Amino acid sequence: MTHYTLTCPEALFSNLTTSNDPSVEHLAYGYCGICQYEDQAEFLLRDIKVLEKKDYVSRSAGLVRSNHESTWKAWERAGRGYSCLVSCHSHPCAAFFSETDDHHDHRVWRNVLDFCPAYIRLVSGRDGIVAEVIDREDPEWRAIDEINVVGPGGMKKILPKNADIGIESNPIDADLHDRTLRLGPGSKEALESIHDSTFAFIGAGGGNSIASQLLKFFCPKRMIFIDADRIERHNANRFLGYRIGDEGSFKGEILSREVQSSHPNIDTVFIAERFPSKKSTEALKAVDAIVSVPDNNSTRYDLALFAGRYHKPVFDAGTLISYGEGESQDPSRITARILTQFPGGPCLHCLGVEGGYSSEIEDQIRTSQASYSDRPDLGPAPQIITTNAFAASLLVRNILAWFYPGLTTTVPAYLQFEELLPAIENLSDLFPCNPECPICGDSFEAEQGWGDLSPPRKGFVQPKEVI
Repeated sequence: MTHYTLTCPEALFSNLTTSNDPSVEHLAYGYCGICQYEDQAEFLLRDIKVLEKKDYVSRSAGLVRSNHESTWKAWERAGRGYSCLVSCHSHPCAAFFSETDDHHDHRVWRNVLDFCPAYIRLVSGRDGIVAEVIDREDPEWRAIDEINVVGPGGMKKILPKNADIGIESNPIDADLHDRTLRLGPGSKEALESIHDSTFAFIGAGGGNSIASQLLKFFCPKRMIFIDADRIERHNANRFLGYRIGDEGSFKGEILSREVQSSHPNIDTVFIAERFPSKKSTEALKAVDAIVSVPDNNSTRYDLALFAGRYHKPVFDAGTLISYGEGESQDPSRITARILTQFPGGPCLHCLGVEGGYSSEIEDQIRTSQASYSDRPDLGPAPQIITTNAFAASLLVRNILAWFYPGLTTTVPAYLQFEELLPAIENLSDLFPCNPECPICGDSFEAEQGWGDLSPPRKGFVQPKEVI
């Protein structure tokens, strides 16, 4: 049986379901991409048109009539490459599908499925939301099982009133998490959300060896490690979990072992491939958050593309050791950069990550370690565990803050740590969303929310038949 999920950036979801005039009904149309994996069909809200007063013939607390021209403009827009049209209107009272709704939505379904594979209808009311989907293959309404609202403010899971299944919660061990639960009244809800979430780790090197060992103490449901690298002797000075004799083993296997040794209830998965690959991208479709500490910016750019397409939050960290001019071997700067990409916020590209080069150049970038040092003549790039540890700690702090909005007012998009000073700066205000960004910009062609329908400009996520 297919399970249906609707994932929405929080600003779009608010516009879709909230009326400026709560005394009467309103109508909004949304447009979705789609993500399909295993038995899941996940609709990704990527754009919205809220009807204005001039678009209505009449509007009251019990009935909405929109004019023919504005309705057809909204419907026809769905034929521009979207997989799904969404309509949502509000009830000033309880949320339910009335006979009028059934008649109207049946008419919409018959009209739009010639150019739009699926149609979702929602009604928001004082007691929640009802949501259903219908498509070309099966002319029956089926309940949306879950609505995920994601953005800079965190993640919220909404269970529609008419959902066929409930959200299965992974119970918290109150004794194990006693000190965390003492943080405040929101800590229990944050732990419950983390317990029910899957995290993917892109790169299983020094930074993620620390981040994963910190995050395991919050007991997430699943941890997926994606990296093709093996342990070498020089990794031992900064790889948390290293044991004598690990040389030659995959780094992701070692991290899985360390998680399982202390927290066997956490499901661990290891993929011995570099992202992006077919297996790694399919695995990432099912995760709730991505923890990114790769050794090059080309991988980060590909990850920004993927995360934009599928509305995934990315928590990223990287380090750099710089040297002054001349023959001095003393570092002039040791720094770490901690970035966060959220649906509705600036992507990694807006935050300064370059990419999108030719395949030959990207292969050169991936095989180099330029992100560790600006002195390639030093051979293997220098690195120390203290910078890695501080960056990983700030990264996991951002993850916790995202799941626990009461912990902080905002999750910063850009933190910079200077080890030689030492100092931490929040540079988020210097890196706003770029409206012309090819990933998170305002243009129709921007990557955000396309999911499986995204044009294969990068070639690693291929579109396929949907619904």
